[in-house]
Formats: sequence, structure tokens, C-alpha cells
Amino acid sequence: MHFHPFLVAYIDPSAGGMLLQLLLAGTAGVAVLGKLFWSRIKTAVGIKDKPEAAVPEDTTPGEHDRV
Repeated sequence: MHFHPFLVAYIDPSAGGMLLQLLLAGTAGVAVLGKLFWSRIKTAVGIKDKPEAAVPEDTTPGEHDRV
């Protein structure tokens, strides 16, 4: 079997579109998995969450609460 020394690979538009879709779907899948497992990843690395500031709960009626 004899191959041409300047063999040119050809990807038709539908195959190129499928490859692009595969790349984008893979990237989106990795992003979703990262989002779902972010707390486990931070725990494994040793990063702790900052405690959230407590919001004071004011139960007295204010100026804008009157009807």
C-alpha cells in the first residue's frame, strides 16, 4: 500500500460541527461536575468557608412599615 507523502486530512462540515459540539458538551459537563462537587473539593484541599455575617432581625416597625 502506497500513501501519498502530502496526505491531506479532510473533515467535512458535519463532522467538524460534531467535534465542536463534543468539545462544548464536555466543557459544560466538567463545569457542572465542578459546581456540584465544589464543597468536597474545597474540603479535600483544606479550604474552609468564611462564616456568614449574621443579619440582625429587626422586629420593630420602621418608618416604611406603616400603612
